[in-house]
Amino acid sequence: MLMHGFFLAQAQLERERRIASVTSTVHRTADLVGAILAAHANDVRILAALMPVRNFAAGDDSARAGVIRIFSAFVEQKPVIAQLRYLDAAGWERVRVDGVDGKITVVPVDELQDKSDRYYFRNAIHLPPTEIYVSPVDLNVEHGVVDDPWNPMPRLARTIPGPDGRALGIVIVNIRADEMIREVDRGGRDGDGEIQWLNGDGYWLAGAPRDKLWGFMFGRDTTMAKIRPTAWARIFANRGDGVTVGTDDGVTYIHRSVTPAAVLSETGSDEGAAADWKFVGTIPAVGLADLWTPRHIGFAVAGLVLLAALSLAWSRSVVARHRAEAREAAAAQELIMVERLASLGGLVAGVAHELNTPIGNAVTVASTIGERIKDFRAEAEAGPLRRASLDAFLSDVGDGAALMLRGLDRTARLIQQFKQVAVDQTSQQRRRFRIADTVQDVLGTLGPQFKHTAIRIESEVGTDALLDSYPGPLGQVVMNLVNNARVHAFAPGAAGVIRIAARSTAGNRIEITVADDGAGMPEEVRRRAFEPFFTTRLGEGGSGLGLSIVHNIVAGVLGGSVDIASEPGTGTIFTVSIPCVAPAEPESGRIYNVGS
Repeated sequence: MLMHGFFLAQAQLERERRIASVTSTVHRTADLVGAILAAHANDVRILAALMPVRNFAAGDDSARAGVIRIFSAFVEQKPVIAQLRYLDAAGWERVRVDGVDGKITVVPVDELQDKSDRYYFRNAIHLPPTEIYVSPVDLNVEHGVVDDPWNPMPRLARTIPGPDGRALGIVIVNIRADEMIREVDRGGRDGDGEIQWLNGDGYWLAGAPRDKLWGFMFGRDTTMAKIRPTAWARIFANRGDGVTVGTDDGVTYIHRSVTPAAVLSETGSDEGAAADWKFVGTIPAVGLADLWTPRHIGFAVAGLVLLAALSLAWSRSVVARHRAEAREAAAAQELIMVERLASLGGLVAGVAHELNTPIGNAVTVASTIGERIKDFRAEAEAGPLRRASLDAFLSDVGDGAALMLRGLDRTARLIQQFKQVAVDQTSQQRRRFRIADTVQDVLGTLGPQFKHTAIRIESEVGTDALLDSYPGPLGQVVMNLVNNARVHAFAPGAAGVIRIAARSTAGNRIEITVADDGAGMPEEVRRRAFEPFFTTRLGEGGSGLGLSIVHNIVAGVLGGSVDIASEPGTGTIFTVSIPCVAPAEPESGRIYNVGS
């Protein structure tokens, strides 16, 4: 009986560890796939705004050569682009550049095709010029036959408006999805469970056996809805994040829904595109074989020794019980470390997403300036140079250089902020710092996670106090409290405000508050908020570790206290009070359970 209880406890700890690990992997994979898509959406925006492209769309056939040079430069610099086209308002290809195995091919005029009946043209041509069209991800088809080997790709498009606001045509880019699929496969290889990518209809796009992939392209009903109906019903019903126990197969599913257009811009549209993508991690039930590892053999031996000791004397059972508690605390500490690294992994994905835009702008502008210089040199060599041409050239180059400087300056600042946060997060080095700098660095790296939400972050640091403490753990506290508000205080898509404030208080202390105007907590939830693994959102992305880590760090490392004030419907206020000079020896290994 005792051994049975022991293994049940170990199985629960192992399950929680796997849930934390796979949740991190699912979120990181979804963020990276979204970042790849966003980078290429930025290419489409820039291409549609370039003057030669706009002139060609307006009917200036002399601009066609310039459009071909620009398109060819893009495809050459970005091998992931399979095809780059301009289609007129009637759906005819006017310029098409293909990239296959590093070879750039400009399709001759007499081989350009009518695409007016293709779904992507019909859906994209009616969108306003502020929006990006995102097609479903499917396999490329040539002459009615699916390419073999498979060539999966989404298509991104943007309209070019005329003087009356109606579309003159569209710029459309076909993106090879190989890099996205590699991120999904890498997540499955490196984590504690398989990672799968499904479309909104439940068809597998990656992370499944070949005979289950791309069923809709071959008329096969190989969907999760057909094969795992109960699990799919629960996953499909949840448009956010979550943990679902599939009662039809006993597997735990960690899932995240991503609307493709939502990762592109605040004004993006998924009209005509597939429904949300589903990134799903699978965790089989934990059995005895999973526990019989070198790490757990010691646990089993200790349990047998305990059982033998009980037959000799009850007093020895007390010692064994304390040892079991120590082992459980060590396992819990391991889970906490997984959660801390998961938050850093989320920052990496967010920062990578943010860097794509300014770096992509810089590359694109540099390429465009190079083409502009070629055109200007040819004009100068052809004869007398007009003043208007010189002014236009200087204006274009000046605007391009200014755009590059702004983008690269933004990149440098973001990298510096993330570098400081990353160094602090992966260590507990003590140093002197100002609270305002730590708050600014953390908020700078958290920004990408809020970019496509209606939640606003405000900060007011009313002190210039210098701390002799641990900036990494303190940054983790602020990060966890802000993310807790993002996940728990607001319903998906709801607007709200998270306010961060800091001030000096009596006794050489600092008080930090993180307040939101969200849903608030009932009293029974408030009392248990800091308990490890307690969460009200287990089915929607919560792991139950974030606030436990906050209490551990504040009380054990920073030598302070943390309190909660909350009522349903009035929001929540977390108040952290810490000394300006941290204790000499932090109790960083201690696990706190403050539930009542």
